[in-house]
Amino acid sequence: MEPRMGFCAEKEARPVPMHRPEHDFKTDDYYIGDPHRNLIAKQIFEVNGQVLQIESTSNDSLVVIGQTDYKVCPACGYASETGVPLEHKNFRGYRCVNKEGNSTEYRLSHDFKTDVAKITFVTQEAADINVMLSVLYALLEGLSREMGIERTDIKGCLFYTSVDGCMIFSVVLYDAVAGGAGHVRRIVTADGQAFQQVLAKAISVVDSCNCDSSCYRCLRNYYNQKIHDNLNRKQASAFLHQWAGNMTPIRQNASE
Repeated sequence: MEPRMGFCAEKEARPVPMHRPEHDFKTDDYYIGDPHRNLIAKQIFEVNGQVLQIESTSNDSLVVIGQTDYKVCPACGYASETGVPLEHKNFRGYRCVNKEGNSTEYRLSHDFKTDVAKITFVTQEAADINVMLSVLYALLEGLSREMGIERTDIKGCLFYTSVDGCMIFSVVLYDAVAGGAGHVRRIVTADGQAFQQVLAKAISVVDSCNCDSSCYRCLRNYYNQKIHDNLNRKQASAFLHQWAGNMTPIRQNASE
């Protein structure tokens, strides 16, 4: 449910606590694409006998979805994490006609448009979500450090897609600022050299660290705390090394 018009607060004010609200990570970003996005470049390469697809778009769409379930009254819109009381009031202050506590579960969301770079490694290894999460954050670190982009200005997620009959995860990099700033689009070039430079820096990040699996010097950061245990720099290194090499363009069909 996307609350585009905002919320109606309860009429009875509650005392404000004197401590800072607990911050948790209960939202996830997902790439949903946009049929009206602007395709800036799409390149297909052969690297060490494997196929790599990279494309850049602007005005592309992502959605942020909260992971908290809210019980919402279908009659008046009263919402609560714990459930709809049998006796509750609508936003005008009158008793709601729903006196059975019926409710529908929703999660809150909002979508936004920005610049996107999508990287698809056409290999069955890309079907492993933990490997690809590690690859995602290695590439983000590589892009930030190689091209001098503030790390908080770029983000990423995985996109589950079908390629040649196989379901694999594509890596989606996007500008954190709504509307885009052109950062991630720099990784997509006709000769593939920008990608190889970012790839080399990403490999350097994970190979130069001496931690067991991951740490704040390589893959971990404040914003990916909930998946720290899933990140493994050695898995990222093994995967990315396979894609370091000459980028041979593959001619696309006119219909593609």
